[in-house]
Formats: sequence, C-alpha cells, structure tokens
Amino acid sequence: MTVNNRTQLHHLLDTLPDSLLGEVFRFVEFLLFKLKRPELPTTGDDETPVVGVVDSDEFFSYAGLWEGREVSQTTLRERAWPEQTS
Repeated sequence: MTVNNRTQLHHLLDTLPDSLLGEVFRFVEFLLFKLKRPELPTTGDDETPVVGVVDSDEFFSYAGLWEGREVSQTTLRERAWPEQTS
C-alpha cells in the first residue's frame, strides 16, 4: 500500500493492530531523530559510521560545562572511591 497523504496515513494507522503500532511509533521516533542530527562520517564503501569522531569545534563547545570545576583523574577517582584513596 502506498501512502500519499495524511488521510491515507491516518486510515492505515487505524487499520493496524495495536501490536504493530508500537513498532510504527518507534520507527517514526527514529526518523525524527535522524532528521535532527547530522550524519556521522563513514569509513568508505560499506557506509559504516565512524564512531567517536567529533568535530573539534563541537568538542570544545562542551568545554564550558566543566568551567570552574575541579576535574582531573585524581579528583574523579577520589570522589568515585573515597574509601580507597584516603
């Protein structure tokens, strides 16, 4: 079935069993998520996303989040495991 307008989409959703509606809504949420986020760079022919690659401007835009806080390996460990660092 091809859906060409909102009326047809509403009719299609009305005819689906409840057991499938959850899947449809998850797919729509996925599509909305894809629309809101930029594409990840890929490794080449297989279109595998390169995970962990962040534009340096984007990375440094988060730096203000930690401004004025004591963030170091030592302080993080002391706070995470106070019984082991005393």
